[in-house]
Amino acid sequence: MPPEPTATVMTDKTIDWHAVADDLAGALRTTMLRNPSLAARDWARASAALERYDGATCGLAVEMSKATDA
Repeated sequence: MPPEPTATVMTDKTIDWHAVADDLAGALRTTMLRNPSLAARDWARASAALERYDGATCGLAVEMSKATDA
């Protein structure tokens, strides 16, 4: 298994926020897949967040689905 990516510090006080977002998206995907009993509302919120992340990383203007409070 490849090592987990980690956010790197660009300078003394600047963080590579793209790396942070990549780390968070990866952790969210893993958490979703490892928790099949995740509530439908939580699954929808996480899926909507990952859609926004994927759209941002591809540079696409995508109409995002809004998570419902089901």
